[in-house]
Amino acid sequence: MPIRTFVMGRQISKESCAEAVIKGIKKAQRNYEQWSGGDWVWTAAEYMLTVYVAKEIYAIDGTKYVTIEHNVLQAINDAGAIAPGPKPKNARVRGRFDILLWWASEYPRAVVEIKNQPYGSDVCTKDFNRIDEVLRIRKEESSLEFGMFGFYTSAIGNCEKSATDKVVNKIRNIKQLAIDTIGRNCKIKLFHSKIYTDKHESAWAAGCLLIERR
Repeated sequence: MPIRTFVMGRQISKESCAEAVIKGIKKAQRNYEQWSGGDWVWTAAEYMLTVYVAKEIYAIDGTKYVTIEHNVLQAINDAGAIAPGPKPKNARVRGRFDILLWWASEYPRAVVEIKNQPYGSDVCTKDFNRIDEVLRIRKEESSLEFGMFGFYTSAIGNCEKSATDKVVNKIRNIKQLAIDTIGRNCKIKLFHSKIYTDKHESAWAAGCLLIERR
């Protein structure tokens, strides 16, 4: 395995990272629609969104590193946040982060979880709780600074509610669910794309929650 070389460079902003998440999800949707002859990206593997988002984060001007499917326990260890005793259950340390953003100085900076067309509160709350718990582990010593929850959502309109209204409600509900779940410990800021529609009364959008410790 090659040795990764880290150098100091210009720090990229948290907001630019959130915007990169949005950009990556939008590109994944547009490309998949083209490749498939019209299918939307919710029908594709979630991993496609992850790769596109990772590419856009890495493309931000400034020195940083990005890894995909990084082991959670190893990331916590690299961040200097390993503490004796059992780890919080909600951190799910035996799993992997979808994306890990690194400082140029060799330490993890942010964890990123991606969801494609999330259904049901449990799907989202598991990731919210993981980000919250990981950010709070030895927070005074940890290099981990923030987390992001990126998501793609779409809907079909009907006689009672338009597709656009449905997507707007889904985005609002995801933000509110995050506030209800981890708002006591974390500051949450919503970023999202415009709502895109087609001639078949369907709509989609990309969203990202920027999550920081209080």
